[in-house]
Amino acid sequence: SIYNNIQLISHDSGTPTLHTKLHLILDIIDVNDCIPTIQKNSTVYDINENNPVGYIIDKLIAYDCDLGENAEIEYHLLNET
Repeated sequence: SIYNNIQLISHDSGTPTLHTKLHLILDIIDVNDCIPTIQKNSTVYDINENNPVGYIIDKLIAYDCDLGENAEIEYHLLNET
């Protein structure tokens, strides 16, 4: 499964309002017969600015109907900059 329309949009409440947008592609690779699925489709968050590095906003939950080792799921965020 490829989720190619994931957008992270951040804006502040200042005047003028400052914002930034990031587009992500999530490619779920499965080497067996069950396709992993993500439990949530869309969520909007209202988060105050100036949070510490590592501040947790939410958790991504995926499910795979396989058993044992084939049901293990890993998440990786790749930053090429």
